[in-house]
Amino acid sequence: MQMLIEEKELFRQKLLRGIGIILVLGLGLFPYVSNYKTADHHLDYLNHDYGKNLMASAEMDSVYMTEGGDNQVFSSLYFIYAEKIRPDLSAYDQMGNVFKKIYGLMLYSDPRAIARRKDLVDSNIFAGLEPFYVPISNINDPRVNLDPYFIPYWQGRRPVYLTWQRPEVWRLGDYTYRRYGIMYKVEPIAHRLLDDLSIRGSVSVGEAQYLFSDWLRRPVDRGYVLDQAKSLASQGYVKLEGERIVFVRSTPLPLADYFSRYRIRWQNIPNLPYLDRMTREIAIGYDMQMGDIYRERIRSLQTMYQRETRPEVREKIAMEITNAWQKTKEVYREAMYYGYDSVSIIGALVAFVENEVGEDLSEEAWPRFRKLLSYYHNSRTLIGISMTYNQLLLRTIYRYPERKNTLLPLLEENVRYLRRTLSLRTESKLKEAPPRDMGGFVNPAYQSYQEFLQWKQYTDMLDTVLKDMRLPQAFDLEAKARELLQKPESFSAEMKQMILIQLIQRTQLANYVPYAKLAGDIMDILALESDYQMLLFAWQIAMQVPDWTAKAYLFGDRILQHEDFARQPVPEVAYNLGILAYQSGDTSRAKEYLRRFKSLCETSLQLQARFAQQLRVADMILSQP
Repeated sequence: MQMLIEEKELFRQKLLRGIGIILVLGLGLFPYVSNYKTADHHLDYLNHDYGKNLMASAEMDSVYMTEGGDNQVFSSLYFIYAEKIRPDLSAYDQMGNVFKKIYGLMLYSDPRAIARRKDLVDSNIFAGLEPFYVPISNINDPRVNLDPYFIPYWQGRRPVYLTWQRPEVWRLGDYTYRRYGIMYKVEPIAHRLLDDLSIRGSVSVGEAQYLFSDWLRRPVDRGYVLDQAKSLASQGYVKLEGERIVFVRSTPLPLADYFSRYRIRWQNIPNLPYLDRMTREIAIGYDMQMGDIYRERIRSLQTMYQRETRPEVREKIAMEITNAWQKTKEVYREAMYYGYDSVSIIGALVAFVENEVGEDLSEEAWPRFRKLLSYYHNSRTLIGISMTYNQLLLRTIYRYPERKNTLLPLLEENVRYLRRTLSLRTESKLKEAPPRDMGGFVNPAYQSYQEFLQWKQYTDMLDTVLKDMRLPQAFDLEAKARELLQKPESFSAEMKQMILIQLIQRTQLANYVPYAKLAGDIMDILALESDYQMLLFAWQIAMQVPDWTAKAYLFGDRILQHEDFARQPVPEVAYNLGILAYQSGDTSRAKEYLRRFKSLCETSLQLQARFAQQLRVADMILSQP
């Protein structure tokens, strides 16, 4: 009996021990199994391959300029400086953080000087000159803000490659960007004509003159066009046949076929959608870049299509547009799949709502926007995403009023998200900031508070517009505005003001060009009014719209000359017009307005006290030579 008891006890102990072992093993295996999809990086060569692919796009002895993104800069830094793979490249980055500081000591330089210096340095690099700065050991040395001097690269004129298309290349010289693989090469502007000719076959000299003027943002003459054409002809790329420039062949590729030379292994990673965001960002970047390239191609083709008259060429261009758009959708959808939680896909979502070819893919975009917002609840990033989302929703409603009832709930949901996020940034932040006259403007807490106010103002304005749209008596704003333009006498002053305010509010929220044009046309109607209060209202509106400077002067001058102004003077009209003129560089006009402002205030001690600060500003400007 005792033996049986001992055997049972021994069995119980073994059973408990076995259960414990299984439990411990289970607890150890559970994190492994549950996190395997996100932790498995054995096929993850994304950053390694991306850095090598970028460098594989550049010819020997090239200038290699990166935009400043982590994935670009640090992979390039490793391969160039650690592994010494491409010591022939002169590598720069746009922030001057890790490579040679081609823009000087940016941290200690005037931001305005930096903006100008970037143009100066880049234009010289494109022209084959290398920047050098005077050695400085003290950041207080006044030479910190000196521009560099330039000398030719010792290898001679070097190819220049960029990982992005630097904006406004025409400001740097007669250049264009041409894509080779995943990099952009700086080439003479004449090569852009070859890209058009490769599809159109030929263009007239007059048409080429128009194209060069458009690309360079300045008028060029016939002689300039002929010089460019003769240069291309001497190299065998085109031939001149009377008044036409005829395509012969394009420039040869700097290197062999790019994509066959690249290592693109990320499409073979089965768990890529589950990896961390920074890893997926590289795959998303490939897709987004290719999508942007296709869309740029579409825009060029559409311009080409509009100016082409030959039916067979127009048909060929239309087919190219269709093919490019199909490829755009493919790569953007893939980017959305991998970047479901990344703000990098916003460009693709925008393209799905407002694309160049007019295909309505908004119903595919809205759920993706909502899912993206769900990853950023109560964060600062939510505000930027929501603003883009709201703009697209509003513009869709403006264009298609019949979709209002479907889309308004989405906008109202966004307002709730925004208010919840803003509640975390309460007005108590104002207490953290010192008074303005004690440096408050440069205090981070004060700047944060000002940002909070802007977001709150935006949310309040959006809320007001949505409530107006929900009212039972809400009308078709565009139709009502056009009716006002046709029969202004049939509208009361209050109705005119309400329509104008709604047009401006909706334009500010969604940057909708038709509403902006209607608002401008209504302002022209109001300029014919003689009512003093209406002129004051129109002037206040004009002062708030940056593009309406001329209208602000027009209404302001009419107010200052109005017979009611003597009985009801409004000194701030003269003052604000003076500041507006001063800021635009018209000093003589500014002084004229400010003298009028001072004369108005001199008659009243109450006005002098009320406008004490403005009077000091006026005296300062009037004292200038």
